[in-house]
Amino acid sequence: MESSVVDVLILSTVEGHYSIACAVEEALLPAGLSCHIAVCPDRILHLYRWFYRHFPSLLLVSYRFLEIPFSRYLVGLRLRGTYTRLLFELLDRHRPRILVCTNYAFEPSIARHRARIPIPYVNVVTDPRTFFRINLSTAADVNCMFDRQVADAFHRLRPRARTVVTGWLVRAQFTPPADRGQAKADRGLRPDVFTILVAAGSEGSSQVMNILPGIVTVRRPVQIVVACGNNEVMRGQVEAMGRALAASASPVTLIALSFTREIHRDMQAADLVVGKAGPNMLFESVAVGAPFFAITHVHGQEDGNLDIIHDYCLGFVEENPWRARMLLRAIIEGRETLDRFLPPIRALAAQNSHAGPNVLRVVRELIARAAPPAGRV
Repeated sequence: MESSVVDVLILSTVEGHYSIACAVEEALLPAGLSCHIAVCPDRILHLYRWFYRHFPSLLLVSYRFLEIPFSRYLVGLRLRGTYTRLLFELLDRHRPRILVCTNYAFEPSIARHRARIPIPYVNVVTDPRTFFRINLSTAADVNCMFDRQVADAFHRLRPRARTVVTGWLVRAQFTPPADRGQAKADRGLRPDVFTILVAAGSEGSSQVMNILPGIVTVRRPVQIVVACGNNEVMRGQVEAMGRALAASASPVTLIALSFTREIHRDMQAADLVVGKAGPNMLFESVAVGAPFFAITHVHGQEDGNLDIIHDYCLGFVEENPWRARMLLRAIIEGRETLDRFLPPIRALAAQNSHAGPNVLRVVRELIARAAPPAGRV
């Protein structure tokens, strides 16, 4: 097996976990710490994606299932059988000075074999408020948490666990545009027209389609960009609807956007982001200075994200399709203003901007206290 020695081994998987892992790497590389992100497949994601696209409310069943201690034991047993060998292969290959985990699947293996891992271990908790208990680690030297409320909830369950409130890790490209009108023009949009990004997530949650029929009849000019992710069926539906609107000389411009690695540019061009209340999408919207309108969420796991929107005054929550259409119409027509959300959005963006430096400080302190792992000078 080819060896590639690094300072920091970051365990991750695809979807939002990878985005967080990239944000960790971005925080550490400028400090001269070499990193490797191990993107490890999560076999459960295939089933998760189908429910995510079509019936996110049914994912509440899996959340409740993992609330049962015996269920967590069985899941942990299964995960250890799958990931323990991979964990030690990665440790042997990269011989890191510190281990950072953003992938819950490794936690049972790390906890079970912690004594065999002679380096510091940082667990980045990838749920900002409502969390799977399997995401919490008493084996970690530090658990990095979004805010004090989630840290306090963690301590009520695991009093001996060590936590640091860091803020939410967001990749560096998610910054407010210098000029939102110019950001629109750069994306081929009219700079003077109200613009909405409807974000369906990387897998294209079909729930976002429920709101489109109610807003295509508005009279005020509006540009609606629907980010369909990998959902080709959705993209075809949006394109057909967009062609019909253009043929009828509607003031509504509807644009279908396929999966893109430049979604930050589309968010910077948006006056409002609408979509599923996943944590990365929510906090990326905050980072670019755009209010968020949650119209669906993964029940159980993302319940707390709706509370965050209310608690931090980041935008709207309305999951009833009819009421969501009416509220969105009111926003487009100017009867519901967005200005009141901008100061708290800027405040939270400033708070989260310290997340990377906070994680860097944790990593530096742990490395400084630790002895070099075997095989390193």
